[in-house]
Amino acid sequence: MTLRANPFTIAPGIVLPPVILQRFYNYQGRAQTDAWLELIATKLDDWCRTWHIELEIIEPPDTFNVVLFGRSGRVGDVVLKISPPTFESRAELEAVRQASGPGFVRLIEADPSISLMMLERIRPGTALRDAGLSDEAMTRVGAARLLEFWQEPVRNDDLIPLERWARELLEHEPDKHPQLPGDLLRIGGDIARELLSTPSSHTLLHGDLHHQNILRRGDGEWVTIDPKGLIGERGYDIATWMMNPWGAPLSDDFIQIANRRLDIFSEMLGEDRQRLAGWAVFHAALSLCWSLDAEQPEDPESDIAFLRSVVRLLD
Repeated sequence: MTLRANPFTIAPGIVLPPVILQRFYNYQGRAQTDAWLELIATKLDDWCRTWHIELEIIEPPDTFNVVLFGRSGRVGDVVLKISPPTFESRAELEAVRQASGPGFVRLIEADPSISLMMLERIRPGTALRDAGLSDEAMTRVGAARLLEFWQEPVRNDDLIPLERWARELLEHEPDKHPQLPGDLLRIGGDIARELLSTPSSHTLLHGDLHHQNILRRGDGEWVTIDPKGLIGERGYDIATWMMNPWGAPLSDDFIQIANRRLDIFSEMLGEDRQRLAGWAVFHAALSLCWSLDAEQPEDPESDIAFLRSVVRLLD
């Protein structure tokens, strides 16, 4: 049953529109959502007092996570990220906690019980995609960021093993989507099982590294944001990159671009090129499953094109 949502004031002058509330209601019900948002509003007020934060008055965009911006009299510009309390949000918070160094966004404070984080705001925050660099140069930046991010994970049950992350693909029922051409998902599933059964490393993974999750500081340093918090073989971390920027798999020269990216990643990361291509197929098939199984299914054209293309990289 669809619940009707009314606007909710999360902080003075900042109102969550009904479309966002409706998504929260659909996910966890009205009563649980309303109680959670009351806790969020109380904690935001507490943090604003403690950290002397003046929030920017904006209408939050229509996204699954709510992101607010403010200026702290103690630590400068900040981002306040509100996420529904899911296993994904717990994994993200743990990854942010474990990651360290100047090349990663700094966690200032968090309340894991309500999935709320305060992070530094990267200024000017130019996304790598918008920096005017060639695809090769961007790929080299991405590889360098992975080398800086990767580390032996501190044991924590909130981090997500790749086997769990890939559940929709591993448990896919072939007859569920008869409109798909050929054996695309079967091929992806077979490769996933092979890779997962023969891991070459066990690493804290970013899980979603792409051209808009790398931002530039004013001093020119590139900073990584928004990890998923996965655990598994390092090679998986190139997979999201391979299908970005959005629409790239539909370009006529994508195979040439993808092959060059694999060359760069293999060279800089010291990873087997064929396994990297396999991880790209793995993620392409998984992404297609997500698109098809979403509450509001997305047009799978780009995901299908990407999966078709990366399968060719295995030849």
